Amino acid sequence: MLKWDEYYKKSALERPSLIVKKFFEMGLDNECIMKKAIDLGCGSGNDTIYLLKKNYSVIAIDKEKTVIDIIKNRIEDTSKLEFMIGKFEEIELDRNMVDLIVSNFSIYFCNPQYFKRFCNEFTKSIVPNGYFVGNFLGKEDEWSKDINRTFVDKDEIEDIFKDFEMIHFQEKKFKKQTAKGRIKFWHVYEVIAKKL
Repeated sequence: MLKWDEYYKKSALERPSLIVKKFFEMGLDNECIMKKAIDLGCGSGNDTIYLLKKNYSVIAIDKEKTVIDIIKNRIEDTSKLEFMIGKFEEIELDRNMVDLIVSNFSIYFCNPQYFKRFCNEFTKSIVPNGYFVGNFLGKEDEWSKDINRTFVDKDEIEDIFKDFEMIHFQEKKFKKQTAKGRIKFWHVYEVIAKKL
């Protein structure tokens, strides 16, 4: 099994996620007045670093402490960067604390038993007119037999974002390599949603 520190080192050369780049290309970031973001499941920090370069203050959340050194070694200025280390099931966020949350292939790591609470936690932390930008794994995904991970359908996503305007929603099914180098079948929902 691929260890997390090995995965983070391999993924540290990747670019920011396409969905986050799309958000900026659409000019939606102009509506983010506070310029405060959370990167849920930050990993090696590709999206975190991209957001810092866009002049956001970022809270990088991950369950592995190793991400702190990995990300700090990739940037010079850490003055706008905070870390929160813990599982999604355990994190607690303040209401209206950020105007952007990004999450790239990480939310499914939340245990199904705590998933609803976790979604309430991160959606409440977004200010009105703030955004969620990220993706979820669908129930047809090859990994969906893992009972300790959460896979969703369209109705569940609509329920999570019932207090949001859906700006971009796309379902994708494709085969692509994993970090281990194995080809797998992916079922992905992309979401850009604006809080009402």
